[in-house]
Amino acid sequence: MAFSCGGVSIKGSHDINQDCYTCMSSEWGVAAVVSDGLGSSKWSEIGARAACEVIAEANALCGGDVDDTGSFLKAAHEQWTEKVSDYELKECYATCLFCVINENDMLAAQLGDGFIGIVCEDDTYVLLDDKNEHFENETDSLCEVFQPELWQSLRISAASLKAVVISTDGMSVGDGSKDEIASFCRDFYEGYRYAPIDDVEANIRGWLSDWHGGDDKTIAFIMRDEESYRNG
Repeated sequence: MAFSCGGVSIKGSHDINQDCYTCMSSEWGVAAVVSDGLGSSKWSEIGARAACEVIAEANALCGGDVDDTGSFLKAAHEQWTEKVSDYELKECYATCLFCVINENDMLAAQLGDGFIGIVCEDDTYVLLDDKNEHFENETDSLCEVFQPELWQSLRISAASLKAVVISTDGMSVGDGSKDEIASFCRDFYEGYRYAPIDDVEANIRGWLSDWHGGDDKTIAFIMRDEESYRNG
């Protein structure tokens, strides 16, 4: 089953876009990563870019085959601290949300604000920081110490997967509940399922630029290729 991926990032009202995303497609599958540098950190955009780079590099090394999620996340954290070692690490804090799909399964993992919506044939799953342990403006992030208990993850078969949508918290959806986000992601899939990736990105850029709020806004997505339609 083939998938395509893409993304859009819109700078908010401040000088630097502290969000970052990356998408990669290879013979083994696809991956998408989104990171939001903490606004309180001086070099947050550096930390966000490093987060995207290390997840992409780690998946390239293992061919998208993550046997042990905990070991993968720990190794990625170690690589992240190395990438930002030229800066004061506490000034590089950033969230990290990603999805990797190979021939057999999908792994999604999240640390900090934002959401991952996973649209399947019979259900839609949402990974979301529900803020139960934080004040409204606080979030978990990559930092000095690897904290596996702060990560959320989900592994499912790729067979029934339709789409994955990953967003930073700059794009608030409805009341922010899992039900609202799941509905948004299903509509996203239905609206874009037959469109070329370039057209999807151009359309997203239009409405995301007008989305309410002054924060940076970033979406990365993975869509199942609708071969029967494209070749019909």
